Parts: sequence; structure tokens; C-alpha cells
Amino acid sequence: MILRVDRSGTRVDLIDPEQLRELKVVAPAGQTAAATASTFGDGARLEDDSHIWIPAETILALAGGRPAEWEERFRETLRAVEPAGWYDGRADAVRVHIETTP
Repeated sequence: MILRVDRSGTRVDLIDPEQLRELKVVAPAGQTAAATASTFGDGARLEDDSHIWIPAETILALAGGRPAEWEERFRETLRAVEPAGWYDGRADAVRVHIETTP
């Protein structure tokens, strides 16, 4: 699943929502990691120049209209990656890698 930030840095499109094994943010070249994190709202938290913590609810909102089964698979995936540090169940937030586009 790709969370693509548009060139203006104001909108996020969810691309390939069925690919739950890989989650990343793709931001426009030149956009700082802090600016990318702010695109996801107050609940998002910048970890470093390469990672953002995004509330799971924010991702679910972007995926709006998906069947309940999709949300169940998404939640299962989060539980599976929690031991590796990619999900914080207490904060209900996902650690997401940031990539930039040319």
C-alpha cells in the first residue's frame, strides 16, 4: 500500500490498498520529512528523516469505503508487524518509511 502525497503537500492518495505487506509514504522530491508528516494531521509524528508514525485511524480513513474484511486484514497485518517495531498497539500508530519521487 502506498500513501502518495501530492506535489502541493496537501492531499494523500491511497494506492494499491490490497498490498498490505508493504506500506510506505511516497512524497514529492524536495518536501521535508516534517512537512510530509504534517500532511497526515495532528496525530502523525515524525520519527526521523525516513520514518513517520501515522495513526491507524488516519490510514483507515484514507481507505474509506473498503469492506469490513479489508479492515480485519489490515488490523491482522498490524498485529503481525508489532514485534518488529512497525506498529505501536498502545498508540494505535504505524511506523511508515518515507520515499521521495523525482
